[in-house]
Amino acid sequence: MSLLAGGLAQVLGDPAGDPGILLATGVGGLMILGLGLNLLEVGKIRVASFLPALVLSPFIHAIAVWLLSR
Repeated sequence: MSLLAGGLAQVLGDPAGDPGILLATGVGGLMILGLGLNLLEVGKIRVASFLPALVLSPFIHAIAVWLLSR
């Protein structure tokens, strides 16, 4: 099992450097910041409006890369 995991780690590469994952992580961070500001009653931020960005940001990046490579 350990050898299989080691082999997959070498073939798949590091997912932490993938721009799609970094974009989704950034959007998630902004959502957490908005939740914190709402809890502190600093401002009224509608965090649910950010939910589509979690799914769409990696796809928008993939489309941009595809268009730039043409």
